[in-house]
Amino acid sequence: MKKTRLAISLLLVLLLTILTACSGGTSSDRYTLSDDVLSSEKISTYATTKTGFKKNQRIAASGLTELYFDETNFSVAVKDNSTGEWWYSLPTDFVKSADYAPCVLSLDVIYKGQRYYLDSQRDSVAVSTANSEKTENGIIVTYTFNLSLYDGKSAVYTVPVEYSLTDGSLYVSIDCANLCDESNPKDAVLVNINLLNFFGSSVKAKKNDYILVPDNCGGIIHTDRTGKDFENVSLRVYGDLTGNNAMLGAYGMKTGDSAFVSIIEEGDALATVNATAATTSAGYNKVGASFAVTETETVPKNDEKTNVYVPSLSYGGKIKLCYRFLSGSNAGYSGMAIACREQLIRNGVLSSETVESTGDLPFVVSVLGVAAINESGKTQALTTFEQLHDMLTLLKAKGFNNLYVKYRGALAGGLDQAGISGDMSFHRTMGSSQDYRELMDYASAQKIKMFFDVSYLTSPYGSLSKSHLAKGVDGRTSVRSLTNVFGAEINRNMTTLSEIEVNVVELHKLLRNNSIKEVCIADSSDFLYSDYSSGATRNEVRNEIASANLSVSSSAEVMVAKGNLYTLKNASVVSSLPTATSYPETSSYESVPFIQTILHGTLDYSCEPINYTENYKDEILKAIEYGALGEFEWCYDAPDTESSESDETAEASEASKLADKLSYSTWANEVYAYYAKGNMALSDLRGARITDHYQVKAGIYCTEYGDTSIYVNYTNKSFEVQGVTVPANDFMRIN
Repeated sequence: MKKTRLAISLLLVLLLTILTACSGGTSSDRYTLSDDVLSSEKISTYATTKTGFKKNQRIAASGLTELYFDETNFSVAVKDNSTGEWWYSLPTDFVKSADYAPCVLSLDVIYKGQRYYLDSQRDSVAVSTANSEKTENGIIVTYTFNLSLYDGKSAVYTVPVEYSLTDGSLYVSIDCANLCDESNPKDAVLVNINLLNFFGSSVKAKKNDYILVPDNCGGIIHTDRTGKDFENVSLRVYGDLTGNNAMLGAYGMKTGDSAFVSIIEEGDALATVNATAATTSAGYNKVGASFAVTETETVPKNDEKTNVYVPSLSYGGKIKLCYRFLSGSNAGYSGMAIACREQLIRNGVLSSETVESTGDLPFVVSVLGVAAINESGKTQALTTFEQLHDMLTLLKAKGFNNLYVKYRGALAGGLDQAGISGDMSFHRTMGSSQDYRELMDYASAQKIKMFFDVSYLTSPYGSLSKSHLAKGVDGRTSVRSLTNVFGAEINRNMTTLSEIEVNVVELHKLLRNNSIKEVCIADSSDFLYSDYSSGATRNEVRNEIASANLSVSSSAEVMVAKGNLYTLKNASVVSSLPTATSYPETSSYESVPFIQTILHGTLDYSCEPINYTENYKDEILKAIEYGALGEFEWCYDAPDTESSESDETAEASEASKLADKLSYSTWANEVYAYYAKGNMALSDLRGARITDHYQVKAGIYCTEYGDTSIYVNYTNKSFEVQGVTVPANDFMRIN
């Protein structure tokens, strides 16, 4: 009997070991990356649309939109009958000097460190390996690529692209489940799919033509005035561990009185949006998306070589784009934003509910609790419970009647918050439980919303057990490095996919045990990562985070920082939403309120903390122009700025300036004057949709909410409009 039990026990241990090994992540192969990209040298005759499409090539119609297919070059075109505009998947002109020839689809493959580029026109259509099959609302075009590898082996990739016309919109999708032939060498890995990157592209731009990209708030590339020095734009959707510059997967193009906007409905977490100008070596004005179906990692090996890590895990879901076509007054970035909003609500990404426009406009105060105040990591309590009570009392007395408080660094660990656990508590220097109760009672009585800043995806570096550490493609633990406002470096580890749900359960306990009714989720919506220790792509982590945020919203009202779109369902506030692009603005590249137009009326959003900007008055005007709540980051006690004799005078001066920027008492009176005026003009527009935004003339902008217009004047001279004077460096509401 004892031997039988022992045998069963050993068998169970062995089985558990096998199961653990099977679920213990994804291995990666490391190669020395070649500097060369190999591709066919021949130039395909199928790379352009040389003639217009004919009636007999029409394969579908919906509303005022028609879909055409060319059996010669296996490309499609869309005709918008409201304007007569044609949108071609291939350009009508060919630029020999361009980096890449036009194609409907292209693939990037890595084989033992050697990179290959495959072009649908040259490597499939020209060699007669493309075919098509008509469907009820469109067509499926299948491209087969036969790749000859450098060592004599070969690999085959079969990519079906489905086009469907529904409700006047073009849907384009690829099922990534079986793209690689089973007989392919395992080292021949399909890395990127570039889909319809030449859709609507051109060699020459008309006056006032531009490309829209999702750079922070939104950026437009004026293709009619780009020069050779223009910097082509590349934006990773939802960002990565280094930061965020695209909070949604969408882009568009305006030409004449027509425009299109493309929304990435599936595969968005894999996407990078790329836009180029014809004046550069790219040769074309174009915008499109590249999808990293296999996420690689490059690491410098030495001064001359680079290692590339290629995992065995690839994305097996769908890539899906929705193209919507706009004309007339809707053919601009505002119309594109409105079309995006409609599509996001239809897909359940955004709520269809609107903000209640009653009472005063909220004012967002980001309050620093405990923080490391210098490079050595020395921490200081900057705003205790009792001090925050005093601060709020003063702000209420000044007239700030609707306060949203984002309390940062109140939990154990301060700004470098300790990992979520069952015994999570407030930082010991925050004050007594009595101080906390008095603060919360006051906030409740004054209807102040107290959003406690909490992180559930990350923990301080070195604090997580190995089994809870997310790993990147190269097998190393995933670390996010940040620098706080005082110059202190903060390194945080990402948690594994399986631990996200566990952490959310602990977060629910924290909220319940401390009677917290509002929470700011600090680390879920301004970056995204994959977890190869759990065998999870960015797409799977994205879905888990979206579910986690929804779960938290069942216990408390949710504010999110920044605002990746998949985290916003059931959120009520987005804090620190950018009002500028990550790429520098130039005469041919400028910021526009694209994401603000999508969100306004659905939820509240604030600008980034105004007190950190060089010209805070302009930033206040920018918030008004973009329909944003004002946000300031303050503390009660200025950080210690004593300098030793060896300190540089300039460093001491900078520390003193920072202390002034953070002192709430320095700002309260002047800020209230702006808040009061903004509150009077904008409070009843919180639930309204932005219907248009445009530049009136240099330095003067208009944001429209139906029949109401907000004019913002950044110039030093007054401006007359509709018989009303908009003062210099000020704004005016006109109904």
